[in-house]
Amino acid sequence: MMLRTDEVRASGAIAEDHHAVAAVESDSTEHGEMTHAYLPQGDDANRPGIKTIQFPDELPDYIAVISAPGQPLEVRAEDQRHAALISHGQNVCSIIYAPDKIADSARRSLELRAQQNGYEVRERFQATVEVIVSIYTRRDPKIDVTGGDTAVARYLTTLLQEAIGMGTSGASDIHIRVRQEAGYIYLRVDNDLRRYSSLSYEDARKLSNAMYNAFAAEKGKKAAFNANECQDAQIVRDDILVNGRPTRVSMRYSGMPLHPNGWKIVLRILPINQNFRSNSLEAWGFSPNQVQAIMQAIARPIGATLACGPTGAGKSTTQATALRMYNEFHAGERQIYTIEDPVEAVLPFADQLPVTRTGPEDKQAFARALSQVLRSDPDCIMVQELRDSQTVELFAHATETGHKTLGTVHATTPFQAIERLVDLGLRRQLLTSPEFVNLIFTQRLISLVCPHCSRGYTDVMQQLSTDFIERLAKVVPPEEHQRIRFRGPGCAQCAGSGKAGRTAVVEMMVPHPDLMLALAREDLILAERLWRSGEAQDPHGVNGMTYRDHAIQKIRDGIACPVTVEKEIGWLTDGTSRDEARDWMQRHAAERSKTS
Repeated sequence: MMLRTDEVRASGAIAEDHHAVAAVESDSTEHGEMTHAYLPQGDDANRPGIKTIQFPDELPDYIAVISAPGQPLEVRAEDQRHAALISHGQNVCSIIYAPDKIADSARRSLELRAQQNGYEVRERFQATVEVIVSIYTRRDPKIDVTGGDTAVARYLTTLLQEAIGMGTSGASDIHIRVRQEAGYIYLRVDNDLRRYSSLSYEDARKLSNAMYNAFAAEKGKKAAFNANECQDAQIVRDDILVNGRPTRVSMRYSGMPLHPNGWKIVLRILPINQNFRSNSLEAWGFSPNQVQAIMQAIARPIGATLACGPTGAGKSTTQATALRMYNEFHAGERQIYTIEDPVEAVLPFADQLPVTRTGPEDKQAFARALSQVLRSDPDCIMVQELRDSQTVELFAHATETGHKTLGTVHATTPFQAIERLVDLGLRRQLLTSPEFVNLIFTQRLISLVCPHCSRGYTDVMQQLSTDFIERLAKVVPPEEHQRIRFRGPGCAQCAGSGKAGRTAVVEMMVPHPDLMLALAREDLILAERLWRSGEAQDPHGVNGMTYRDHAIQKIRDGIACPVTVEKEIGWLTDGTSRDEARDWMQRHAAERSKTS
């Protein structure tokens, strides 16, 4: 069973990850006042209920292409560029057609045939020819669950092998969504959900039962699969081939009921015993100045380096790279420990402790591991996640007593990371004291545009909304617009996604006396304005540059699509600009002089 390269996710199922494509519907809808980047095209652009699809990953969930060869409403080969019918089950379908008169004729004929055969046409979509062709060329892997647990085991093994081999770094999660009419399987690859397969409701139930009952580890799990309960478990497989070698793969199983009747299973894929990929920080997307800031932080013998950002942003990978830099700086003469849940990649230069839990409700596992490490003559300690008060207290103790420490925090900015640690019990005065923190940085990942099928500004400008063009002009000078590249329709080089992997966008806070004093006094607005305005600058010039600034620079370099970037991190014009921060600082200084 091979996964085709043009298989991509169906974004209609994931509300938070809609592409910026205009849905031409009544302004009375929930999103009626939203401004999107792309405008609808074609003769039906003003027709109520018609939505425009720019890329294959914007297609809604579907079970089968009923206009494909051998299907009930098969169309001629020459019409497979113009229109397609996709089935949602229970005799409900949607029609996809190109925005031209020939396609409109094919659409009317196909829609009439569907109605004559008892199908209800739920929605109508206009799409590019590339999207329509991808519908016909795509083939769902067939799932055979009739052979019991053995068949499911074979399928799960194949699915994992294909998932781990996808994209630039493999799939991070498998999503199984089951509705009353069918089940749908998606893989999260490079942060996008890509459609993998669909299956009948009964097969979805058999697959879900076997996954939980036969393969989930007994420790801490409930007795049997129950679609009406939230369930957690772990699945471990030792027979998954990665680069031709058997690899131990652990999966976190999370199941939950869905309204009105259905369930959802998410498997977080955690390959174990893979060697660390020793790519440089520049290869991950860090700027030269940001690399220098990390090198300086790592070179200091004591103090904490903290990484923050959302789940899946690459924090652990960056911290592992920083540990390699630390090891090389000290010529391998320092004792390095890591505490991880689980160990994601083997670091030959470190002693790595997997967190051992006594049960699903055990919240002291990290703290126990850190306590043990502190009794084991460490020089440098990396804690994968600072998420409870006891672990934070021990982490602070390790830093105070002269150890080099690294940790990750679930926060969106360096300032929020400080507040998060304070909320977890770390004393503010200690956190903002000299030498305690060497560096805090936040990291996110944005998509790189595929250089083989990307489009220029001139190619897409007629499709861009006025509001988007105005936002773009505020961050990228109009004279540079011809250098910008936009996501293309997809090609063989990019697996039909229009993207070429991901790159990091980074925001750093290097401690500065004025900055830390403002944070110690809990004046967060002043601290943020000091940082943003450049008045609390560091030797490398990284203070004040937001991750959005970093993303905009990559847009100007022609390697990131501005439409996709807005989808991934929000509007390009969000946040406080440098000029606004400087104006605020001037007003603040003037007010202080009046009161002094």
